Amino acid sequence: MTIEDKLALAERDAANHADAPTRRPLELDADAYMSELDGFDMTEAQKRELLQTLWSIMRSFVDLGFEVDICAAVFGDNYLLPEADSPSVDSSHTHKPETR
Repeated sequence: MTIEDKLALAERDAANHADAPTRRPLELDADAYMSELDGFDMTEAQKRELLQTLWSIMRSFVDLGFEVDICAAVFGDNYLLPEADSPSVDSSHTHKPETR
């Protein structure tokens, strides 16, 4: 894939996302979860604070999952080869003779 192809794909994706409906940020609806904390000896304000803290932790994990480049973490920053270095795939097997 050439640089021009990559730019064309990026422009197409940007145009597709521009027409997409905007997503609202995920917000906590504490009232939906208050019944889960009925057995806790806490005030309503403490329950809301606990729910908000748990929500923040879970949302951080989601954000982290979208921001981390796992391949770069495993293989290093240069895990992608430049196009000129990988024109084809070498599928030869040196340890096993071909059978027909």
